[in-house]
Amino acid sequence: MSHAFSSEIQSLIQEELASGRYQSEDEVILDALRVLRASQQRRLQWKRDVEARIDSLERGEGIELEGEEALGEFFDEIEAEVNAEIAARRRFG
Repeated sequence: MSHAFSSEIQSLIQEELASGRYQSEDEVILDALRVLRASQQRRLQWKRDVEARIDSLERGEGIELEGEEALGEFFDEIEAEVNAEIAARRRFG
């Protein structure tokens, strides 16, 4: 199916077709829309998470850290959690 796109968009589509990953313009567009939807859903979830954390802080449920050492330990814990999450995603896809 042929679509009326700007030359810039058509060029990008043609690059994807030339890569061999896609067989048609429709496949390129469908994949792009899926990626866009997933990105929007992640952004919406992130916004919800931030709002929930702000609400938690407003209820006084935050963590109070005193001194640079406590802050450093807190960041070390976060880094360890992130590294564990990354490792788990690599193992389980």
